[in-house]
Amino acid sequence: MLREDVPLETHDGRILSDRESVADEIKAWSSGFGKRAESQDVVAVRLRLQDVADTPEGRATFERAIAAGFAGHRHAWLLEATPDGAQEARLVVAMAGAGKERFRVRDRRPEEEGRAPRERRFDGVSDARIRERITEATGLAPSAIRLALGSTSHGRDGVTWQLNRLIEMQMEGAVG
Repeated sequence: MLREDVPLETHDGRILSDRESVADEIKAWSSGFGKRAESQDVVAVRLRLQDVADTPEGRATFERAIAAGFAGHRHAWLLEATPDGAQEARLVVAMAGAGKERFRVRDRRPEEEGRAPRERRFDGVSDARIRERITEATGLAPSAIRLALGSTSHGRDGVTWQLNRLIEMQMEGAVG
């Protein structure tokens, strides 16, 4: 269930504050989604910046990091305080960006099947590009940037599902 008071912020700084604005954003993201193509994929991303506190200055640092790291890619995000006094950004990011840039996700498989769950990560080129942009925008070392990937989705249904999950996470945080 979508609450009307849970805003999301988009890649271009717009606030999606109600069902209608989220529906309009989904429509914009999904225009032309027809056949399976990587350009229609989205991924859930968690971004942590080491030693960036839950303060107005910290939020500004996160905003610069998100804008730079995912420049040219449609994205929506929310920022949450963590129990340890830091912040974490949760994003939904389109894999296809401006020009021919594509973020790619790889699964790291455990050496012994069944011992550890597989781990999703950006491929080396995508990871390096995101970290480099964030470093330029914030002055943080690449090692201070933590990127954790969640599920990937495809097309209009995928965008809808991912954005709704983002809103639900925000609602759980506001209630809990």
